[in-house]
Amino acid sequence: MNPDSSAALAVNTFGWFIERPKALPPFPGLNADYPATLVDVEYCARFPWAGGRHPWLDAVVETASHLIGVESKRFEPYRGQKKVSLAASYDRKVWGEGMRPYETMRDNLRSGEQKFRYIDAVQLVKHAFGLVTDARRKAKEGVLLYLFAEPASFKGRTLEKDLAEHRAEKMRATLMHTPCWR
Repeated sequence: MNPDSSAALAVNTFGWFIERPKALPPFPGLNADYPATLVDVEYCARFPWAGGRHPWLDAVVETASHLIGVESKRFEPYRGQKKVSLAASYDRKVWGEGMRPYETMRDNLRSGEQKFRYIDAVQLVKHAFGLVTDARRKAKEGVLLYLFAEPASFKGRTLEKDLAEHRAEKMRATLMHTPCWR
């Protein structure tokens, strides 16, 4: 595994807890009926249909009440503009009313009304759709957690300005603050 990858961030953060899920401390601000009953990395959150490419979350934490999907980023935000590509399958009316903010973000990304330099909002929308589907199957509430590192530099470039812009972009991405409801 590449030490610069987001997968390494997820494994380093959650790997120890895979065999000890109850030892994982609660996420601040999330009332999720702790302790955790499952912690895993590289989790496939399947859509409500067979076939196709389903999203892989970097980690997942399950409690009695919640399925918490984790998308982690290490250096990815600082690698340039993110590509917008969402297949027509994401337009299916299967996500539920609680997912309207994610559907709006999907549409705004396609139209160009919303643009992000640091945040891969397309990936987060896809992950939220997969996560809400799995959460429904398990009769739990789904929550997508965006975990990111703030390295001081990347490829010899100081990131102080980029870190501030990434944080501001995260605040602008309203979908970051919206749970994936059952």
